[in-house]
Amino acid sequence: GIYDQIGGGFARYSVDDKWLVPHFEKMLYDNAQLVTLYLHAYQMNKNPLFKKVIEETLGYVAREMTDPLGGFYSSSDADSEGVEGKFFVWTPDEFDMVLDDKDASLAKTYWRVTEEGNFEGANILNVPVDLESFAEEHRRNQEALEQDISRICAILLRERSKRVPPGIDDKILTSWNALMFKAFAEAGALFENPVWIDIAEKNARFLLSVMNDREGRLLHSYKAADNLSSEASDGPRILGYLDDHAYFVDGLITLYESTFDYFYIEAAQNLADHMIRRFWDQESEVFYDTSLEHSKLIVRPRDILDNAVPSGGSIAALSLLRLSSLTGESCYASKAESSIKSLVPQMRRAPLSVTSWISATDFLKTDSNQIVLLGNPGDPLLTEMLREVRSRYLPNLVLAGAKFHDPNDEKSPLLHGKAMLNGKPTAYVCKDYICKLPVGSPSELSDQLD
Repeated sequence: GIYDQIGGGFARYSVDDKWLVPHFEKMLYDNAQLVTLYLHAYQMNKNPLFKKVIEETLGYVAREMTDPLGGFYSSSDADSEGVEGKFFVWTPDEFDMVLDDKDASLAKTYWRVTEEGNFEGANILNVPVDLESFAEEHRRNQEALEQDISRICAILLRERSKRVPPGIDDKILTSWNALMFKAFAEAGALFENPVWIDIAEKNARFLLSVMNDREGRLLHSYKAADNLSSEASDGPRILGYLDDHAYFVDGLITLYESTFDYFYIEAAQNLADHMIRRFWDQESEVFYDTSLEHSKLIVRPRDILDNAVPSGGSIAALSLLRLSSLTGESCYASKAESSIKSLVPQMRRAPLSVTSWISATDFLKTDSNQIVLLGNPGDPLLTEMLREVRSRYLPNLVLAGAKFHDPNDEKSPLLHGKAMLNGKPTAYVCKDYICKLPVGSPSELSDQLD
């Protein structure tokens, strides 16, 4: 029930111990992080359900939560017409009105829709058994059943779109947008979906172009005037906080790894340099949540704990480690290491409160895979080699690439001195810039990654 079976996307939380009845509000940051989580789970076990959840959730965000300018809205309300959940629930009669008898019978059985209902006389659609078990129980072909459910979902989604929708909080927040465009970019790369890559790029460039003040400082929020048109707006508001900068840098690096467009690394470096100048405290060697230009408080805030989203400091450390590996700038890594050291007592005392810091520590202390891929993006061989890399869950991966590479390119130490073998797509697997022999086939690359 916490997952929208018809339109995709997750509600903020459940109000019962069975996760059946949600608080129907949907938050951008929840869905961004859940897409990333399901994506990594899919890389590990290739469960088709996880792919379906990714596709439907990103479809929901693209369809209902995206501003014409490319920004993502913050949330959708729980209620419509003053009634909580009204937009999302169904009765048997409503199924009978929009579906033929056969489809209506299947839909009621599959989603447990009854006359009594499970929520204030109506039904929250839920699937208590997996598709395979349902198909076996009802003696149906699983593939045909999946196609029928997908077709019925499309009919119900069209019908539901005629209802009065929940209100949209159309604030565009830099940090939450960065989480979401990162999810679009990573999913687009894994599933080779150029539409998702385009959405990620449009959002990132929107943030780069709009979310800055006249001094070039990153801003926290943007407010569209209404949900139908963004021609008028209240404009950008409030200087960006540490998490705005950190999440944005992290997302830009992922967008580079998804496109191999070095523009995104240059943008990430510029933003990281601003972050260091404005949030880094030289004396204590940590990042603070507010910049020097924010309102002065009695105590300058520094929230080290993970909450609904990771702490800004942990993502700052992780993104600087990634950026250092790609650019060779040791100052990024040294600041990340210093900030991580300050968290060691908390990691020992209450590790579950600082899991993002532990992830950054793992990146720092583990030999991460540095993989370089060179070749024409239209070459099927390069596509196969990229597929070999992206199909694996490699949590500390640093991925670099170029379309037509000059071995004398000084942009990244990972790219410098590397060339294609016989003019064909070539992969280099490295650790700390020390590379194995270059390979020119997916099978050879697989052997080096195993």
